[in-house]
Amino acid sequence: VVIETHHCAATGDVVLTDRTDTITYKRYSTSFWVRGTFRVEDGLIVLWDDAFGWGSFLRGSLLGLGRLATGR
Repeated sequence: VVIETHHCAATGDVVLTDRTDTITYKRYSTSFWVRGTFRVEDGLIVLWDDAFGWGSFLRGSLLGLGRLATGR
């Protein structure tokens, strides 16, 4: 998994991220948008909540399949 962070913001013990995750398996690769929320206590992540849009995930998956089928 490769993660490209677009935005990161923190207030107190809460961190918000806006990123693109790319998952690759052999020749297949898909990228999709993810929003993450983290809560940190004493230097440890005590809450990790990721959410993504199904439309973004499906689009990335179809593009990945297309690239796999065409060899691009």
